[in-house]
This record gives sequence, structure tokens and C-alpha cells, in this order.
Amino acid sequence: MLRTSGRGLARLAPVARSFSAVAQQPTQVTTLPNELRVASENTGGETATVGVWIDTGSRYESDANNGVAHFLEHMAFKGTSKRSQLQLETEVENMGAHLNAYTSREQTVYYAKVLKKDVPKAVEMLSDILLNSSFSQVPAPAPLAPGPSPRSLPRPLPSCPSRPVALFPRDTPS
Repeated sequence: MLRTSGRGLARLAPVARSFSAVAQQPTQVTTLPNELRVASENTGGETATVGVWIDTGSRYESDANNGVAHFLEHMAFKGTSKRSQLQLETEVENMGAHLNAYTSREQTVYYAKVLKKDVPKAVEMLSDILLNSSFSQVPAPAPLAPGPSPRSLPRPLPSCPSRPVALFPRDTPS
């Protein structure tokens, strides 16, 4: 709410807010007969996120295969034996879903955000991407010329200002 003081200056009046006090449900971890672990939480909402966490982050790479986890993460969305890249993108769009992945130091994660009713379809799609990616249809990048690894080359130190940068000019009224 906006109030005006006697001097014509406007100020914001405090507004009372209520916050939900719903307790978060505990995460249930189930191990399937094939030893796949499934973690699930029931939030009571109409949407769900389905994901696969794989222990293949950059920590497990060497100088010889540096970046392969991140490379494979991107290649996985190029199509499968059942779906072309366009079919995959169209299917995700038609569901109103969000399909994505990321690679960290510890893991590569593939996930889909979908409506609750579309969870079976999202599980099937993620399974298809991870088990049937058509890597062979994508040309491999040209091999790098032999020489020192980019990691072994000396790097200049980043330039740092000699004094702190002011966020606000001195003539800014406080």
C-alpha cells in the first residue's frame, strides 16, 4: 500500500503476509530388483520432476578424456533409435514439459519437469535417451593436434583493479 506523508513524499506501508506452514514430506528411497535406487517425495502438487543422477562428473575424468561427461550430456539429446532430435523436442513441447541435463564435478544429471499425469511418459523418454542415444549418426569431432594439454600451458593471472570499484558514485544521495 502506498501512503503519502504531509510533505508529499510517498512511502510504502508494511503489508502483512502469510506463509504456508506445510511440512515437507520425507524422501523415500526404494531399491528396485535391478538395484536401481529411486528417491521420491510427494509434494501434493500437480507437477513432478523425474531425473537420473549418474556418478560420471568431471572428477572421474583424466587429462586424456577431460570433458567427455559434458560432451556426452549434450550428445544424448541429438536423437535416439526411436526418436529424431526434432521428434524428441516436439514431444517434450507438446507435453508442456522441460527436459534438461547438467554435469557437475560429481555427477551428470538428466531430468524432466512434467505434469504429474505425464510421469510415465517422462520416465520412458529419459530411459530412451539414456539407453538408445544414436551417437553413431553424429560425426565425431576431428582429433586434436598432438601437443601440450591446454591445462599444462601457463596462464596469465586475471587483471584485478588496484582499488575497489564503487557500486554507487559519491554524488548519489543516500
